[in-house]
Order: sequence, then structure tokens, then C-alpha cells
Amino acid sequence: MQSRAKAGEHLTGNPPYGYKKDPENPKLWIIDEEAARVVREIFRMYLAGSNAAQIAREMAERGYDAPGDYLTKQKQYTKGKAVKFDTPKAMWHPGTVLNILDKYDYCGHTISYKWKSPSYKSHKSKKTTEDEWLITKNTQAAIVDEETWQTVHKMRESGRRRKKNVWDKGPLNGFLYCPDCGCKLYFSHPGKLKTSGVYMCGYYLHYKKCSSHYTRRDELEPAVLAQLKADCAFAREHEDEFIKLVEKK
Repeated sequence: MQSRAKAGEHLTGNPPYGYKKDPENPKLWIIDEEAARVVREIFRMYLAGSNAAQIAREMAERGYDAPGDYLTKQKQYTKGKAVKFDTPKAMWHPGTVLNILDKYDYCGHTISYKWKSPSYKSHKSKKTTEDEWLITKNTQAAIVDEETWQTVHKMRESGRRRKKNVWDKGPLNGFLYCPDCGCKLYFSHPGKLKTSGVYMCGYYLHYKKCSSHYTRRDELEPAVLAQLKADCAFAREHEDEFIKLVEKK
């Protein structure tokens, strides 16, 4: 993988918004002009003084498809877990705009090892620092010039807010789904609530679909733990029957 990265090959399966695979050589990226125009406009607006929320609102008002929807229509991207409701039009979020502004790929370079697994035994990856990235220059045509990106990058660095609080999301985070629509539940920090946090439906948070229900972490974890203890007690007392149930599952 390192040899491929040093040779300028892309280790990601899909090109970022603004690029597409070369039909003659899928290993190469070429500019998707329709999406690239939007990327350039985002950089232009940010340099002119607009913030991410203002740019996201402007992109939505102009009727541009959000990157996820656009790439899905171009068959470059497949959305994740299907939900029971009709999938609404994706929204432009400020985070989407900031993600575009931070992509060094738009200068024509390939960045590898932004995420790294601590061991081949682990499937979890952690984000690496910029000094750990492997950057191969001039591997595809640039959408924005180097000077523009560096200027935006300096503006982003100088305007970054202080580090946010890192909340303990609990051992069940990532395993919970909404019983009504099937979408993943996302952790929401306690804030002013006197709780250890809640899990809320992602379809409601992002699209205002489903309903505004939530599950409290301090109520859910004891319930799951009680069920685990009951299962363990059953396994100890009725081992043969428990093995059959597991095999059947």
C-alpha cells in the first residue's frame, strides 16, 4: 500500500466530489467539470468572506445537489443502510463545505494515510496528524491552484475555534438503530440535561423525518446490562439449551 501511494496511486475506492475516474484508466482521476464548478465557487465565496453556513445556504438556494446525492446520481457512491422512509434530498451542511475546503486533493495531489489502523488485528482506524500524511504531488489535474488552497487553509487555521469537549459516548455507540425508521442513532452530549447523554434518530437530526424521540444513555445501559446478566445466568444453568439457541441464531 505504501509503494502504491508513493507511486501516486489512489488508495481510496471512489474519487472525491469534483473528480471522476478516467474511463480509459480507472486508476486515474479526471475533473468532473459540473461538480468542479461548485468546488471553485465554494473556494471563491470563502475567500470573499462568506462563512461555511452562508455558503451551504447559498448552494442549497441555487439548487445544487449536495455531494452525496450528486455522486449517487453519477453512480460513484452508494448510500449506507437503507431506511424505511423514502430518502429525502440531502442537505448542504456547513460541515460539508468545510470538508471540501480542507481537501488538499483539489490542488492535484494525492494524500494517503489520513486514517491509520494501529494493528492489522484491528479494523478500527484513527485519524492521523498532517505530518504523518503521505503526499504525492501532481497526480491529477488541479481544480483550485496551490496559492488559493494555501490561503484558505491559513484562514481556516486562524479561525478555528477552541477544541471541543470530547464526550464519552458509551459502549453501545454505533450499535443502536431507530425502531421506527431503521436509521442509526447518534449520540448527543448532555448539555444542560442532567443525564450522561442521549441517542437520537439520525433521520430526524439531518432531515426532520421520523420523530424527535430520544433514548437516554443512563436508562439504556442498565437495561442492556440486565439482559446480558440474565442471558449469562441462563447459559450457566442450561448450557446445552443455550448452545442450541446460539447455533440456531
